[in-house]
Amino acid sequence: MKWITGLLSLFLICCGSENRNTSGHNDPEYFQVRLNPEPGKKYTYTIENSSEMVQEVNGQEIENSTKLEIQTVYNFLRDTSQKLRLNMSYEKFRLSIKALDQEKELDAATASLSFIPSDKMFAAFDKATVSAVVDSVGNVAEVYGTDVIRSKMTAYAGNNEEALEMLNGSLKQYVGEQFFRESVENCLKAFTTRKLKTGDTVVVTLPMGGEFNISAAVVYKVVSINKGIAEISINADVEMKDQQLVVENTTVRATLSGKQSGSLKISTGTGMVEKSETNTNMSGTMQVLGREVPFKMKTSNIIERTD
Repeated sequence: MKWITGLLSLFLICCGSENRNTSGHNDPEYFQVRLNPEPGKKYTYTIENSSEMVQEVNGQEIENSTKLEIQTVYNFLRDTSQKLRLNMSYEKFRLSIKALDQEKELDAATASLSFIPSDKMFAAFDKATVSAVVDSVGNVAEVYGTDVIRSKMTAYAGNNEEALEMLNGSLKQYVGEQFFRESVENCLKAFTTRKLKTGDTVVVTLPMGGEFNISAAVVYKVVSINKGIAEISINADVEMKDQQLVVENTTVRATLSGKQSGSLKISTGTGMVEKSETNTNMSGTMQVLGREVPFKMKTSNIIERTD
């Protein structure tokens, strides 16, 4: 079932921020993104990812969409080497999918009650915990707990051939250590090590996310530094011509163009995200089974601290 690939391609782990009470804060002219959370403090975040793709096949438009809602609790501790130990637990993991004429809603909290093994595997993310060791700029050295998630998914799959085939095939890359390492770094890794002031811009080549494994030059601009929060705008132009992409583990050739825009709020004291919102719009064509298929795609990602 390809819907679960869409689920995990949207799976995103993000991080928190500090200094919510910023009254009377004396803002420095420059700040540098460095991780410095309060040890032992719990940070709660809501994450909402949505993706919508419309393809034109034989003159008809085919629409697929996904929406993933996550609530995550983060706890940071310092180890003996002064690196950060990040413990993450998932309090909510809910997915809504629309593919062709079918709609499905899966909630990790109730998935264990399903009679369909491929759906039941989703329960492995209910109250799941993953931990990672990161340095002061968000580089991940180690990841722990992914084997537990995979073991639970295997147990829920039982002897069902379809579920086991998915787990050992299309899902394999999404429940491994590398996937979670990249997810943590996508959130925690500093986009620059430079000292920044209002008006500064930084250009970084980053993955665009969503269905396509493509990258773009993203422009970050510091809009303001006020009461301990740096507000940063995000903009990128996406363009590629007749290049190979991997969509749902299938290699296709595509031509596309589009734009990404958004905003990011970072605590100057902790170097962590307070709120992030990005939107991407793309359109183009894909070569599928020797045919040119036009498509349009929109993605949205919102992360916000809620405690």
